[in-house]
Amino acid sequence: MKTEQDIQDKDSKTKSLGSFLEKLVHEKGNGNRIRQLTKIITEAYKESPENLIEYLFNENELISGIASSAYYNLTGDLKPLRKLEYGGLGISLVNTPSGLSFGKKQLWFSKNSGRAFAYSNNSGKSFRFSENSGDSFWGSKNRGYSFFGSENSEYSFFGSENSGGSFGGSKNRGYSFRFSESSGGSFRGSENSGGSFWSSENSRYSFFGSENSGGSFKYSKNSGDSFGFSENSEDSFRGSENSGGSFWSSENRGYSFFGSENSGGSFKYSKNSGNSFEDSKNSENSFRVSENSEDSFEDSKNSGNSFEDSKRF
Repeated sequence: MKTEQDIQDKDSKTKSLGSFLEKLVHEKGNGNRIRQLTKIITEAYKESPENLIEYLFNENELISGIASSAYYNLTGDLKPLRKLEYGGLGISLVNTPSGLSFGKKQLWFSKNSGRAFAYSNNSGKSFRFSENSGDSFWGSKNRGYSFFGSENSEYSFFGSENSGGSFGGSKNRGYSFRFSESSGGSFRGSENSGGSFWSSENSRYSFFGSENSGGSFKYSKNSGDSFGFSENSEDSFRGSENSGGSFWSSENRGYSFFGSENSGGSFKYSKNSGNSFEDSKNSENSFRVSENSEDSFEDSKNSGNSFEDSKRF
C-alpha cells in the first residue's frame, strides 16, 4: 500500500520530469535527448504498460505527450498519440496505416522512416523539428507550419503537396521532395541540396529567402515570386523553367541555371555570376535591372528586352 510519502515522492519526480521536458523542448530544442528519454520511459514500463495510462491525462501536456510515445511503443495503440496536443513527442516510427491526419503539435522531434506516414494530411504545428527519411511522407499533403525546422532526406516527401509555411527553416537533401508541388511560403528560409526538389512545381513565395545548391531544383517549374531573395549555386536549377518574378532579387552563381528557360521578369533585380545562366533561353524582361558578370550568360539565347536596364560587372 502506498504511503503519503510515496505519493509526494512520485509527484515530485513527475514535476521534475515536466520541468526537464520544458527545457528540452522549448529552450534547447534537443531532439536526440528527447528521443533518448522516450526510449528510457519505454524500457521502464515494458512489463506494465498499463501504468502509463495515468500519465496520458497529466496536466503537463509534454508529460502526456512523451507517455503516449512510450505507450505506443509498448502496445501499438495510436489513439492517445493522435488525440493529445503533444502526442508522439520524441517517438521513432517506421510504419503506420496510410492516410492518417495530424493537426496539433503532435510528433515534435520524432524520427520517421520507412513509409511511416505515407499519404498523410498534416497541418497546424505537427512534426516540427522532426527527422524524416525513407519514404516516410510519400504523397502527403502538408500545410500550416507542420514541418518547421525539420530535416528531410532520401525520398521522404516524394510527390507531396506543400503550402502555408509548412517547411519553413527546414534542411532538405537526397530526393526528399522530388515531383512535389509547393506554394504559399511553404519552404521559406530553407536549405536545399542534392536533388531534393527535382522536377518539382513551385509558386507563391514557396522558397523565399532559401539557399539552394547541388542540383536541388533540376528540371523544376517555378513561378510567382517562389524564390525571391534566394541564394543559388552548383547546378541548383539546371534545366528549370522560370517565370513571373520567380527569382526576384536572388543571387545566382556557379552554373546554377545552366540550360534553363526564363521569362516574365523572373530574375528582376538579381545578381548573377560564374556561368550561372550558361546555355539558357531568356525572354520578356526576364533579367530587368539585374547585375551580371561577363561570363554569367555564356552561349545563352536572349530576346524580348530580357536585359533591359541591367548592368555588367
